[in-house]
Amino acid sequence: MACFHFENPDAVFIHLHKCAGTSVRSLWHTEKTGVTFGHIPPQWRGKPVFSVVRNPETRFLSAVRMFKFGNPDFPGHYRTPAWPELTIEMALKVLTDDSIPFDRSQRHLEANLKHHIIAQTHPFNCLHEADFILRKETLARDMALLEPIFGFTPTLPHLRGTYGQAEDIPVSPRQRAEIQAAFAEDYRLLGYDTHSNAHSPVLLKKHRQDTLYQAWSFFYSHNTYPAQDLNSCLPPDDTDLTLFSQVPVAGEKGGTWPGNETSLNTHFHNLLPEFVGRSYLAFLLACCIVVIRRSNETRPGLTLFHRIITEHTDEICSELNTRWLVSVCDTLADHGQTGTQKALGLSGSLLANTVKLVETERVIFQIPRPWPPKKRMADNRRLFDGVIGFWLEKGDMIENMLNRIENVAKEDPVAGAFVGEILLRLLKFDTIFNRTMQVIGKKKPPLAEEDQIARLTQLAKRWL
Repeated sequence: MACFHFENPDAVFIHLHKCAGTSVRSLWHTEKTGVTFGHIPPQWRGKPVFSVVRNPETRFLSAVRMFKFGNPDFPGHYRTPAWPELTIEMALKVLTDDSIPFDRSQRHLEANLKHHIIAQTHPFNCLHEADFILRKETLARDMALLEPIFGFTPTLPHLRGTYGQAEDIPVSPRQRAEIQAAFAEDYRLLGYDTHSNAHSPVLLKKHRQDTLYQAWSFFYSHNTYPAQDLNSCLPPDDTDLTLFSQVPVAGEKGGTWPGNETSLNTHFHNLLPEFVGRSYLAFLLACCIVVIRRSNETRPGLTLFHRIITEHTDEICSELNTRWLVSVCDTLADHGQTGTQKALGLSGSLLANTVKLVETERVIFQIPRPWPPKKRMADNRRLFDGVIGFWLEKGDMIENMLNRIENVAKEDPVAGAFVGEILLRLLKFDTIFNRTMQVIGKKKPPLAEEDQIARLTQLAKRWL
């Protein structure tokens, strides 16, 4: 689904896929002036908003046919089959799989199909904001309702049809029941009969509905140009954060993206795969940090940043990986609300980045070493400038350092939580902290392997 703004005459068209949307859009001879997903921008308010709906089963099967057979008579992306092996069962599985996105946040075959077949009454489709809802089954007649508004008599061409192929996808009674269950709300609210194309009045009433897509309109738009007003790239500072905390990021999981894009919208989308499976709130926090680092004195995103880490501290700590925990600490070091927050942020950043340096040097410069170690540093071995080595058997340096950080962290539960989470990660994963803690307090390793010691012991018992 996409919302299109047209001029001459002014109109906002909610294009539901497989509902004659391409034909309707062709009525405007001027190019569209705006495209959004999942929301209608405030600047489009006051213009007539309309859409076209269709019998849910017919619409679903039309989409399946388009992906399976293509539209050979119409040029464009769907001219050739996109998914020749597609079946009704496969399409229904895509529709009900929560791990597959439908909101254009990622674009691949399954996500594209789901974007086409989600329920017409799904909040993402914005049908609840339509002033006029027409029906494809009676579209020629229904378009007359818009004639006095637009000032022209619409004559609809027929584009992108996939007729003549219905017999290639027979629908069994079981499949029909599954389709009707999947689109139960469409049948009920749009007034379609489950046994025929007969219909009753639409029950869906026009109203405003707070959604993630409306709150973060920049992300769900075609803004791929370099942003001039950084404040417009994020939701308002007073936005309802539960809209983000309750929605997990769907899609194909990706690794760390270390790049940088001039377009913030593109930059955000490149970051998104790293947050698949976590909440949109964690992803939003990362985007706030990106905007803060690109800004100057005004610091857009800073208020939202502090709201997220303060109102959802535990949730965010558990969802962020160490990379973004450190980014939070870096931001606190630069923009903490108190001296304690800045100090704790700096502590967390220094701690994690020092370990990062140690592990980088180990990977680049040092040869592989056996584990557990076969020898240890001699007691009081000198390192540099009066610094002596750590005594693994009895040393308490790490414990004392952790205790000091813990004591300071209590002075600010928010910043302290992120520093504490970094410490837990450093102790959990393969780092200098983890490896050192594994051998602290243990005796020095023997000069021989355990199997050698066993054989020597047997020999000793036999001969001595």
